[in-house]
Amino acid sequence: MPSIEKLSNAQEFLLKYWLKCGGLTSPKLPSRSDIDPPKVGRHMGWVVIFEKQENPIDFKYRLIGTEVTSLISMDYTGKSLSTIPGKGEGSRIWKFLTKTLEEQKPLLEVLPYVGPQEQVSHTTLLSLPLASDGIHPQMVLLTVDFVKWSFLDSNNTLDEKVVALRMFLENTAKAEQENSHT
Repeated sequence: MPSIEKLSNAQEFLLKYWLKCGGLTSPKLPSRSDIDPPKVGRHMGWVVIFEKQENPIDFKYRLIGTEVTSLISMDYTGKSLSTIPGKGEGSRIWKFLTKTLEEQKPLLEVLPYVGPQEQVSHTTLLSLPLASDGIHPQMVLLTVDFVKWSFLDSNNTLDEKVVALRMFLENTAKAEQENSHT
């Protein structure tokens, strides 16, 4: 199972920015209007904003950054998760967004990558709840990192990818073992 080794630059920047806008340093959550795209700069390319819909409950893509759009199958801006196969109620993304709104704090998640880039193995998501009233979040700002494992090459056959993954895992285990002895 892939793990989150560290936050990406965009994730780290946006977490700090969210905290400065209120976040966990005050009793109020930041709102969507607190997020100033010029101040976020190039990191906006790695952002996805979802808005919770009521009656029935759903999540609508409000904004998808250009970097994210370039690595997914299509631009989902304006679409609801329930209308996209595999993303509706009960899916991992649906559960993650729901949990973020319920817990009202930043969360991290690793999800499988499904898209056109064969060398991307998985995504890491940092979710940041947004609340226009400062209390009841109705939006989630996700910062996405698409993890590319160096051993995955789109020109490799499946067997070659399995061998490369095995070698990668063996080398990683060896390095971890050596580090634990130092």
